Amino acid sequence: MVVRQSPEGIRLFSQHVFESAGFANLVDFNDDARSLVTIPAQHDLVRRVNAGFLAGLVAEHRLERSEVEGIATDLVYNLARQAFSVAP
Repeated sequence: MVVRQSPEGIRLFSQHVFESAGFANLVDFNDDARSLVTIPAQHDLVRRVNAGFLAGLVAEHRLERSEVEGIATDLVYNLARQAFSVAP
């Protein structure tokens, strides 16, 4: 499933995958680097859409803001470091 160029595709992916896989089993955004120039923009798009998704969970009272802040940090930093074994 290719969703990286579509904000709505990323939202749909988030709704389906986060619910079943959980947040801790994902690494925010991963690319195969066929287009190195677009990677920063793709990361920015995914982070913004995921932030909106998480904000929606807070607005729906499904999660607390403090929980979402930790999840957001994990998604964009901690989980990627773990997955790719990057030392601090």
